Amino acid sequence: MNVVPAKDQADRSVSFRTKVNKVSRIDAVAESLGLSRSKVINDALDDYLQYHEWLAAEIQKGRDDFEAGRIARPEDVQAVFDKYRRS
Repeated sequence: MNVVPAKDQADRSVSFRTKVNKVSRIDAVAESLGLSRSKVINDALDDYLQYHEWLAAEIQKGRDDFEAGRIARPEDVQAVFDKYRRS
């Protein structure tokens, strides 16, 4: 039985330009880990996307808090710093 992956899970070739030095670095990492260049690039892209999706969500949370009035006054923030500052 052949299982067809969902469209978003199917592989697709892409090409892009980058510096030769960067390709050499990718290849060195791939060789040191016993992985393919494609695997290293995909893992790096996954990490990059996961971080930036998280960051965008955190920024949105901050915006939502600000718009809802859930913010600290400068003097409240200063009081926390003063509490933990070494004398």
